[in-house]
Amino acid sequence: MQPDVSFAAGALALLTLVSATDGVLQGDLPLPAEAVAETAEHRGPAMVSIRRGADGFYALPAAFGEHRFAVTVDTGSSGVFLSRRDAMLAGLDVTSARAGWLSTPSGRSRIHWLDLTDITIADQRFENVRVGIIPGRRSLVGQDLLAKMGPIRIDRDMLTIGPGSG
Repeated sequence: MQPDVSFAAGALALLTLVSATDGVLQGDLPLPAEAVAETAEHRGPAMVSIRRGADGFYALPAAFGEHRFAVTVDTGSSGVFLSRRDAMLAGLDVTSARAGWLSTPSGRSRIHWLDLTDITIADQRFENVRVGIIPGRRSLVGQDLLAKMGPIRIDRDMLTIGPGSG
């Protein structure tokens, strides 16, 4: 039986959101310039500060293999979800992904699951990560990895994650 992942309405809205961001290349959502992470040097998890993008969301730089993309910070999500496009551009075999279900406030939706050996988000490498492949245009990072990055603080249009941010 596949896991049943529940998450809040905010994540559901992100799955169906069509971005108005200029400069979209080959259907990818670009990483907004204002969302580039500022990383402090210290041992352990890095402190990352990102400014809210023009689209109203916070985005972190992410990488899998050679593919670089943005993941939207989604505190209402309990998992990591890659857009089908990001997964395919990263060379993941989405056809071999295990089918499962995702519970949302709107009901249950079909989802495909892959286990990644690693993924990098905001210069932090995470190993053995289960990701859901979703039909939306945005890849999302939820509570499971955000909690490993440290406390989260939002002050006006700045989101800070990591030690010392709480």
